[in-house]
Amino acid sequence: MRLNFIAYAKLKASWKGKRNVEWIVADARNLPFQKNSIDCVSLLEILEHTTTPEKMVKEACRVLKKGGYLIISTVNQKRIKLSAKSISYSDFKRSTTKKMGRELPDSTAKGSEHIFEFQAVELQRLLREFNIRILDIKWITFLGFKLILSNFFNRRVLSNLERFIFKVPYLKEKFAEGLMFFCLKC
Repeated sequence: MRLNFIAYAKLKASWKGKRNVEWIVADARNLPFQKNSIDCVSLLEILEHTTTPEKMVKEACRVLKKGGYLIISTVNQKRIKLSAKSISYSDFKRSTTKKMGRELPDSTAKGSEHIFEFQAVELQRLLREFNIRILDIKWITFLGFKLILSNFFNRRVLSNLERFIFKVPYLKEKFAEGLMFFCLKC
């Protein structure tokens, strides 16, 4: 069964009393909006599914008004993984450059596979290229981690443990499932 995300979004918005929202399906690398016309763009869990995330960021910057917000969430490549090792964005760019620009198909066409995953520093570097100011970075907790630990600790101990982990940079990078960047177009 294929879920119609526009129908789902309309239904969800109508529950919250928001009926004057216009919904559009578009390629994030070629948005049908004028330059400097949008207040906020969100790229949620998409950059790791395309071979050209820089095109998505560039296009988001094109349509964003000065002072507009860009919100990006993506998987944290440095997290502890139980599955096969993923390639980082930097390694992916080096390997595709060696292939002399031969473009690979985006994974979104065939499913949900990640082509690569970002480390926080890689996404920061990419955003700097487009003169995007990072206002805040949130580290998203791995739900499985919480569920496993909830068998051993009560909610208060778990909350304190999570606060401690997210204060230590090395542990934060290892236990955070995802990254969420809140940015501003300068």
